[in-house]
Amino acid sequence: MRAVLIVDDSSYMRTRMIAELRGSSLAAADVIEAAGGTAALELLEERGPVDLVLVDLDMPDMDGVEFTAALKRLDADHGRVVLTASEWNEGARERALAAGVDACLTRPFTSVDLERAAA
Repeated sequence: MRAVLIVDDSSYMRTRMIAELRGSSLAAADVIEAAGGTAALELLEERGPVDLVLVDLDMPDMDGVEFTAALKRLDADHGRVVLTASEWNEGARERALAAGVDACLTRPFTSVDLERAAA
């Protein structure tokens, strides 16, 4: 895996996700961070596609489902999208999958959980 994009408004959660990546088979990936969906889309427009996107469900500027829908419109060659959340409200997983999310993870998650979701 060449590149992973982490999209989360919490710097603590971005740091935790990087730690789980580093403890997994994805350790060699180049990690790119964005504090929100808008910033992440701008990064991807400049940089091009990544192999894996880890995105938070609840962010202030656009939620993870909105981000995924925008990402699908922007670039069909993006990698797998994994949506993360501390808890899932009613219908959130279904909405996420309908928008094109490939997997959903509940936080906290382990490096093994992350590897499974990324596969």
